[in-house]
Amino acid sequence: MREWGATVNAARRRQASSDDAPPLAAPSLILSGPNGAGKTALARVIHWSMVDTVLDEDGRPIPDMVIPCGRWFTATDLLGALAQERDSDGYTHSAAPGQLAGSAPFVIIDDVAAELTIPYVAYQAQEGERQTRYHLFLDWCVRNNMPVVITTNLAAAGDDSDLARHVGPRAWSRLMQMCPRGYIVSLWSVPDYRRRLGGRA
Repeated sequence: MREWGATVNAARRRQASSDDAPPLAAPSLILSGPNGAGKTALARVIHWSMVDTVLDEDGRPIPDMVIPCGRWFTATDLLGALAQERDSDGYTHSAAPGQLAGSAPFVIIDDVAAELTIPYVAYQAQEGERQTRYHLFLDWCVRNNMPVVITTNLAAAGDDSDLARHVGPRAWSRLMQMCPRGYIVSLWSVPDYRRRLGGRA
């Protein structure tokens, strides 16, 4: 993860140094493992590893004005935000991925596969709608060099993996483009820390 953070920071510095510099695509990262392996905890460390802060008149950071640079979504919130809505004039529209990501250097999607039922979508259409929304968002991320950090309790090893089937072939293809070899991290051998805290391991 240190290598991932260094690459993202290099991409940010390159973009800040020159508007004419060709974009440097930072890799995406998938954290796959069982409940209690620490996936979300690691994602929060990543989230807070890059912060924006407000300085006082002496150039010192104001402690209460420090916020993470990245955008954090649970999978449920992200899919819900990509839903189509009807405005007061009767036009149907959905939140554009770019509006959700903004100018953040990266996006975190937590708990992929723990999504709730998508509201106002028929039961038989849930899978297709979920895969369409993931494709919509990840396709925008590919085109705009936006790295994504995903946590999931689905296995993510290969095109026949549970995660590949969950997000669908189009979204998975883009994830494979975004995640170079070595950036799908398996935590399946990590014991459940909650059981240890409860004295059961």
